[in-house]
Amino acid sequence: MIQPYLTRLIRALSKSATVNIVFQSHEDPAKQARRQQKAARRKQREKELCRLHVAQEIQRQLEDVEQRQRAIEQQGIAVEKALRGEPTGL
Repeated sequence: MIQPYLTRLIRALSKSATVNIVFQSHEDPAKQARRQQKAARRKQREKELCRLHVAQEIQRQLEDVEQRQRAIEQQGIAVEKALRGEPTGL
């Protein structure tokens, strides 16, 4: 009966930074170094994914702007032809 309560308590405490520091201070230094390297790689991967996401968003916006520019250019050509009295071909 007390086991599930203790399990939940340990999980909640292990998420706390303070408790993690206490747990990690008793670890092997090599294990701590591996953990720090893994965290650094994860952070670097997250930053790279964030940069990729931003780049993709910018690319989508650029494609949208280019599409609108082509449509406006076509409208401009049609207006110029109409002003000159040429058949617009629409």
